[in-house]
Amino acid sequence: MKRPKRKAIPKWVKDAVLKRQGMACAECGNPLMDGVRDPNRTEYDHRPSILMRMVNVDGTDYHPPQNDPDHIEALHKACHLRRTVGRIPGAEKTVTTKDSDAHLRKKFNLLEGRTTKRKYKWPSKSFPKKQKGFRT
Repeated sequence: MKRPKRKAIPKWVKDAVLKRQGMACAECGNPLMDGVRDPNRTEYDHRPSILMRMVNVDGTDYHPPQNDPDHIEALHKACHLRRTVGRIPGAEKTVTTKDSDAHLRKKFNLLEGRTTKRKYKWPSKSFPKKQKGFRT
């Protein structure tokens, strides 16, 4: 079954999430904003992630629904990045994606037997054949 398209999170859902969390980050607990809403500092994360949710019977949404305020959390940008792809803010290179959504997606794909196939093959380079005979 084809997965439904991702829907934008409406303002009323964002407001409900912020109210539920007491205007604090779900990951680190620090305040999300200093008196005024700054959309550049706050990001919203689906828990469980949309990739891990089952599609409903009608095929129109997921279970639980995408925009259910009880399954969305407000985070700082850095906390969201760490949770989603395992990237540590300020680090030059992240060594592992363990405990991130990217890690879980790969793990579940392997367990379910789904593998990622390359879209194209690398062209093979032919090597010159050795000539039989005597050497010079």
